[in-house]
Amino acid sequence: MRILLLLPGLLACTDPCPAGSTRRGDGLCYLNGDGAGDSGQVTDGADGGDGSDGADGADGSDGGDGGSGLDLTYGDPILPAGRQGTDASGGGGGELVEWVDAAMIDSRYGITVGQGGWQVVDLDTAERVYKANAMRGFRVATDGNLAAISTRMGQVLRVDVSDPTRPTEMAALMGDGSVAHEDVAVDAGRILVGWTTRGAILYDAEGRPTGTLPATHAFGVGLSGDRAVVTDLDTLILFDVSDPAFPVELDRQPMRGEGRDVSFDGDRVAVGIGGRGVDLFHIEDNALVLDGDLDIPGSSMGLSLDGDHLWVATWETVALAWVGEGGPTLLGLEPVSQSAFGVGARDGRALVADWFFASILEQVPGVAGPELVMEETVWLRDAGETLLLPVRNAGPMALTVDFSPPAGWTFDPSSLSLDPGARTDVRLTPPATLDRPRDAAPVVTNDPDESELLLQLWQPEGEIGAMHDPFTLTGVQMPDTTLQDYVLEDQRGKVVLLVYWALF
Repeated sequence: MRILLLLPGLLACTDPCPAGSTRRGDGLCYLNGDGAGDSGQVTDGADGGDGSDGADGADGSDGGDGGSGLDLTYGDPILPAGRQGTDASGGGGGELVEWVDAAMIDSRYGITVGQGGWQVVDLDTAERVYKANAMRGFRVATDGNLAAISTRMGQVLRVDVSDPTRPTEMAALMGDGSVAHEDVAVDAGRILVGWTTRGAILYDAEGRPTGTLPATHAFGVGLSGDRAVVTDLDTLILFDVSDPAFPVELDRQPMRGEGRDVSFDGDRVAVGIGGRGVDLFHIEDNALVLDGDLDIPGSSMGLSLDGDHLWVATWETVALAWVGEGGPTLLGLEPVSQSAFGVGARDGRALVADWFFASILEQVPGVAGPELVMEETVWLRDAGETLLLPVRNAGPMALTVDFSPPAGWTFDPSSLSLDPGARTDVRLTPPATLDRPRDAAPVVTNDPDESELLLQLWQPEGEIGAMHDPFTLTGVQMPDTTLQDYVLEDQRGKVVLLVYWALF
């Protein structure tokens, strides 16, 4: 383990929250008026907030569509269907694997890539049918016959997966290591690689470069027929590649942030833009038309279109959304085993690259419910200090939440109802004396997969704002990148960023 110390700035906030701000449940101070509670609303649960029958979902009955325009019944839209990886290291046998992306080969088999190579998984049995120990895989795409695996700084691997139980590695696409490549796309044997400052490079079925799609920093890419899409920082570009030697730019549209992953089926484009969620477009008359966006908890790392549905992997959850007529609408969220970095989907099933595991999920058609988005641990600092707990309903039906505060605590409100998409802040006030370092508040909701949970109320083991034990680390002070030793005590009054990473 190596540790990098980046400077300068403010070391720690040791004072109470300034006037005009309030401490939230994560222990940090937020300006009043900036948060979810002021943009959301608390309703009385009488109806769906728009005259619809969304309130029925509160008792687990019908629930209607919550105003989304979809014909949905109340329930859990995502069900776990299996998981490959049987011990703490994943995969069994004490091996080290870190799966970071996934793609479907066909309706039964999928492929995951990461630190430790790549593997083929049987989705019916959740068993591995093939494992290749190779250089670190970063992204993967497949058209059912050919899989392309990016390694980011080395080769782009090509694998014949026409027989998923007996995949065969083919000649790789070579890079010189001076420029990183990012996303890959495959269609009809052709491969498109987002080669950052070199643009997006298109290769034919023999692995020969046939054309370059210009971009200042090509990251996410998609390929379908004679159309291709490329993210260039915060811009999405549509190309005609019917003549790959002379690609023609057809349109470009701004996005809410930098595109990190792309799913493209020829008609729709979904772009994951990290902490800002997902932007959705469709193609009409050779133009990109914005359909809307999805606000998904966590950072949208990987996504996969599956007909009129979209699966999204984030560090915190796997999301399923409707992107057909009347969408986009978030249908449901499913907790991850560890951290979901990539997902591939087909015919209502999804394979998730879930760090040490490969998780298999199944969609329940026509079903959705309210979705509670709320931190499950609140960090306390001072007795009597009011904290703000953001609560959000990410689902398409009305959400009800009932808290049972422990003795001495005040929750305002202790019961609430949120329309689809609404959010609010619950004010948590601890007792005048914090005589219990840990407490918990039972919570009951009509979220179909989080009907009962415990809100943990914890005091930190070391007081927030307390002086840290002294230490010295090697680091840099930006913009100078010269390495030197820094003593923590000497950095008082500055921001110190500690960066941890492991080299395996």
